Amino acid sequence: MKIRYFAVILLFTAINLHSQVWVNQINPSPGVMFSVYAYDANVAWATGELGKVLYTSNGGNNWFNMTNAIFGTSNVYSVHGMDPTTAIVVSNVSGGKIFRSTNRGLSWQTLFSRSNVTLSDIQFVNSTTGFVFGNPVANQYFIFKTTNGGNSFDTVSVTRPPSPNPNSQIIPNCTHLFQSAVGNPIFIWFGTSTGHLFYSTNTGTSWSFSIPDTNISMQSLTFSSSQNGLCGGDDPFMSVNGGAGWIFQGSYPNTGRYYSFENVAGQYFYSSGPSIYRSTNNAASFSLQFTNVSEEDFRDLSFVSTPGDNSLSVVHGWGVTGDGEIARYSDPIGIIPISTIIPGKFNLYQNYPNPFNPITIITFDIAEYSDIKLEVTDILGKTIKVLHQGRVNAGSYKTEFDGTNLSSGIYFYRLKTDKNRITRKLMLIR
Repeated sequence: MKIRYFAVILLFTAINLHSQVWVNQINPSPGVMFSVYAYDANVAWATGELGKVLYTSNGGNNWFNMTNAIFGTSNVYSVHGMDPTTAIVVSNVSGGKIFRSTNRGLSWQTLFSRSNVTLSDIQFVNSTTGFVFGNPVANQYFIFKTTNGGNSFDTVSVTRPPSPNPNSQIIPNCTHLFQSAVGNPIFIWFGTSTGHLFYSTNTGTSWSFSIPDTNISMQSLTFSSSQNGLCGGDDPFMSVNGGAGWIFQGSYPNTGRYYSFENVAGQYFYSSGPSIYRSTNNAASFSLQFTNVSEEDFRDLSFVSTPGDNSLSVVHGWGVTGDGEIARYSDPIGIIPISTIIPGKFNLYQNYPNPFNPITIITFDIAEYSDIKLEVTDILGKTIKVLHQGRVNAGSYKTEFDGTNLSSGIYFYRLKTDKNRITRKLMLIR
């Protein structure tokens, strides 16, 4: 019993020492950065101008300059980490080329080359299936795919949507893929320099487009489902119908162009100018988290949620700027184990205290290893905050809910797994 109690104290201490924070890191090769990719808590890649490729395997404590002569002085626009030592990048070398390294960037292999097209981005929906985005050829956006992790590329089966303007370009980091389950259609979105946002609901067989902001270049987008997404350029917009229509979000804080929208573990992030903002209430509102001291724009953000201590999820991420600054993010989120004894059944207990002001405790039991989602909603069912989303071992857990920014009233908290769902009521009184 003493050992278990001591372990819980240590876990509380770890949480206090590692509260959400952004920290600047050292870039061994400063300059314009275009893309960053977080593979896990320790491994990340970043790319930029003049063939710049950076790699870390220790959480960014050391970044290594893996720039190679094969890139020349061309820009490396996008990177995707395939495993801890493998990455694929796209560059405008002699038109457009795709390269892969399997040894942390020490050497690179050319996977694809096309002299008459500029490639701007690469995205994977799983470990094998990915899409490459390129600028128009014969007035059609050059989009193609791989189904074997980049070993070969299929340049004919994806329909190429027509470009409304011969000078229109697909913006790096302004692409997104979503697939609800293996075997289901892949939803694809990309934004252009002429303000068009193209989308496909059938893995690229057919395309439609919308115009969030007339004649204003899109810079970033993300979707948390097939229907709900955010995009931005000079202004931020929200879609609840898969990109067919967009709603201006005038209340979002603005300190510059919206270069990067991301979502992870039930949270949204975006960069606007040199600042980074976060939402924990389904993008209803955002709060400032970090501002780059050099006041240079954050060009890209990337996050990953990794398991820790069997129950505590940790969101790790990086942001890169137009002058080579790198900032790292770490935030333990979710739940704390209070017992490892396997409960007899799935249960969600009444919060205490209740009524509360402004903090209350929520406890629950998980009878078997499960994917769970614990969230708080308003009386209309709109998500206020996701308290935890991810895998947990069998056991008993607790978490806090802070209603500081909410008005008095009745709210609900809900625990879901693939097999069970329980909803209970809580009351906030000011």
